[in-house]
Amino acid sequence: MSTCTNCDLYKNCGKPLQMGNGTKAARIMIVSENPYDSENKRQQYMGGKGGKLLRMALGEVGIDTDEVYFTAAVKCTTPEDRLPTPGEGKACRDYLLAEIDVIKPEIIVPTGNVSLKSLLNLTGITKHRGKVVEKEGIKYLPTYHPNMVLKQPKYMDDFSRDMWSLGELFRGKEALPGDSRVPEYLYCETFKSAIDEINRLNNLPKGSKVVLDIETVKLNPFKPEAKVVAIGFSDIPYYGCAIPLYHRETPLKGNEIGAIVKHIRDLLNNEDLEFVAHNGKFDCKYLAVQLDLIVKNFIWDPQLIHYLCITEEKGTHGLKELAWHYTDMGGYDNKLDELHKKLPEADRGNFDLIPWEELKVYLCGDVDCTFRVLEKFLPELENNEDLKWLYFNLIMPASHALQSIETNGLYVDKEWLAFLKEKYPQEIARIEDKLHQFPEVLVVEREANDKWLERCAIGQIKKASRTEEQQKKFEIYKKFQGFKFNFGSVQQLQDLLFNRLGLKTNVLTDKGQEARSLGEQITYKHFSTNDDSLKGIKHPISDLLLEFRKVKHLDNNFVSGMHNHLCPDGCIRPSFLIHGTVTGRLSSSDPNGQQIPRVSNDPLKFQYWHEIKKLFVSRFGKDGVILQADYSQLELRILAVMSGDPVLIDEYRQGKDLHRVNASESFGIPIEEVTKDQRTYAKKVSFGVVYQESARGLADDLLAEGIQTTESECQKFIDKWYKKYAGVNKWVKEVKRSVKRDKYIVNALGRIRHLQGVDSIETSIANEALRQGVNSPVQSTGSECTLMSIILINKWLKETGKKSLVCLTVHDSIVLDVHKEELVEVYTKVKHIMENLALYNDKFSFLGDVPIITEIEVGYNYGDAFEITPEDIQKYDIDEFLGMKLQKKLEKEQEAFKKAEDKGTKIPEWVYGYWQAS
Repeated sequence: MSTCTNCDLYKNCGKPLQMGNGTKAARIMIVSENPYDSENKRQQYMGGKGGKLLRMALGEVGIDTDEVYFTAAVKCTTPEDRLPTPGEGKACRDYLLAEIDVIKPEIIVPTGNVSLKSLLNLTGITKHRGKVVEKEGIKYLPTYHPNMVLKQPKYMDDFSRDMWSLGELFRGKEALPGDSRVPEYLYCETFKSAIDEINRLNNLPKGSKVVLDIETVKLNPFKPEAKVVAIGFSDIPYYGCAIPLYHRETPLKGNEIGAIVKHIRDLLNNEDLEFVAHNGKFDCKYLAVQLDLIVKNFIWDPQLIHYLCITEEKGTHGLKELAWHYTDMGGYDNKLDELHKKLPEADRGNFDLIPWEELKVYLCGDVDCTFRVLEKFLPELENNEDLKWLYFNLIMPASHALQSIETNGLYVDKEWLAFLKEKYPQEIARIEDKLHQFPEVLVVEREANDKWLERCAIGQIKKASRTEEQQKKFEIYKKFQGFKFNFGSVQQLQDLLFNRLGLKTNVLTDKGQEARSLGEQITYKHFSTNDDSLKGIKHPISDLLLEFRKVKHLDNNFVSGMHNHLCPDGCIRPSFLIHGTVTGRLSSSDPNGQQIPRVSNDPLKFQYWHEIKKLFVSRFGKDGVILQADYSQLELRILAVMSGDPVLIDEYRQGKDLHRVNASESFGIPIEEVTKDQRTYAKKVSFGVVYQESARGLADDLLAEGIQTTESECQKFIDKWYKKYAGVNKWVKEVKRSVKRDKYIVNALGRIRHLQGVDSIETSIANEALRQGVNSPVQSTGSECTLMSIILINKWLKETGKKSLVCLTVHDSIVLDVHKEELVEVYTKVKHIMENLALYNDKFSFLGDVPIITEIEVGYNYGDAFEITPEDIQKYDIDEFLGMKLQKKLEKEQEAFKKAEDKGTKIPEWVYGYWQAS
């Protein structure tokens, strides 16, 4: 038996070198990552549970294992059966190529990332699986390793499709489902052909579905460079038309384009037609902003149907991915991707730079593919009444409402932005200066300077006269010119914290974890410098580094980086994705409107006087205010409803402060003596139950809040919580049993969360599925309450002709820009809608057992917003109310300064300056 001699890690270690097994006449070669230890002992690949799954799958698609040769990219085992490294794959590649030369397979199946990299030099098995690549006369069909399917059962459907495709390839057929019809594409490059096609579509029978898609310059239609390059339509599968509009190579004249746009306006206004668009919120918004084209009857979005009815997994909803799964069009975008990669990174996504001859084919492919996948998905929607209701009453109306929010945007106070642009760099410099004062940092900088001076001295010596060591130093020490410690450098921080300062952390880098698994010695280079690591380090420098990172983050994303998102009208417009999370919550980007930092309550902190939220003000100037309506403890109230726990329900009905009550009972003190930290403790436990957080995780969360506790103390608190709310405990157990049985869970409105991971052979994955089983129905139901509120509020504002508008949503809260003359009416309506959803839609009648409470804050900006009650809104003029609140805020600041001084705490002079100016 040969032994491993190639790989540096295992050179001359005597490990058995395991070549493949199977007949030399095999037509198929299946390449795994490397042999598991059990396979190595038997000298047989695919011999365990994964091998049984693979052999069964091969049999089901008509492939005899005599036709298959099994091998691996790496020929020996790895410690603890970990995945091989890229270096190990490279070391064994010659063995693999030799096997291919001997076997001469027709088809090779890479299973996993290591074999994919070794064979095709590609990375990302999830992206490339199921896609046939032909290379040097061999067809490659990547797929998941069967053991990965056993660990992550959510991949089973994809694996089954890939096996079906393998069977088709084996029989000499195409590897993808679909029929062999040749698509017919129409390129409307003359005025007449464009008008004729638009008129044909406009005269289709009532109820006809028409797909639309646009190609644009950039993604933000409000930017000066934005324009619609082309538009495409399709009304039947295997068909598409492309009309050039403002493409730089358009064959149409300017006046002709204007006339075509008018005809398109008539088409999109045709309420007898049902319009279809993949990720249609983008297309509809762009058309409205750029060309004033309103899609009156946008009903069908295959992306959202796929998300709702097929799978909620992230990264699976794109049209290009769906083309591989559900049509024979997989890879239709390959040529365009190649053209994009040739462009500078800043220009990728600018379809005006793609030659029209290429773009028109791609655009027709887009609308053709959209029509085909819609036909595949519609039965899934029609066959489930709950999902059908969700789609037509929540998902699509939410898409329209979110389009309005994105169009409205958040108005930015340019004066405050200019102020922050001056102050944030100063604060970064101040913290850096303090960091540079640590002796160890000074030593590093002095050593670097000494090396630079040594290089300068070497430079005085003629090159021919330098020793080999001097020349080496001369080359290496060049990097020390003007050296200053970089607190953003992982390598420099590792040396400083863990080598020079000798600090300890339990958090390792990926390489550190790999080294530990190999039994190698852990060095300072293996310790992580991430935030979790710094939070666990007891040293003044770690607190300062965390502060430094926070200020840098805020500056990069919301201050100096704000120009990337600011539109000419002074607004930023975060995008919202309905399909962006697996739980049903929205996600946001460009910028992330859900990550605007919360307000600081400490007048001695920099952020308090430089709040990011204060950037966002009313577009109505002195005539407007910002209103934030926030559901109070929505997820816990939904937990009460879904579990039916009588104690929890009763406490909410009595209007008790749940967290204060639990803190009082757990700490054995009167409720009036509960401290802020104790209430926070109880609050974290309550929400930890919803998220199924462990005692260890809870302790870490509390530590991040500055509350010291232990894992055992947290476990005792959790146990008390479950004992008190026995109905919740019972519900949690029932949910977990249901997930194990059904592999999915359904929320209060019928939304499905697929949880195949519960069958994983990996305990951690199975446990995570159970955790999601408890969390998902609560979190997604809460999200749907917020979404329905947004829909109803947005609809009411438009129907009543209000100036006020919704401009942001953050999880359980809704933010509005309100004209003062409408404030009382808007306040009253918003609160009524959010607290009484069942009155507006009986599907929400399940909320009736527990009062739903909305807390509303109003301010001149998003940062200085104060809670206002129904009595306040009726009693006070808003300027009078805000004046009182701001005065109280000033008094609290003064009180905080006095307390700090009494304790001997030095207050920075600039704090007094800001306070007096306020």
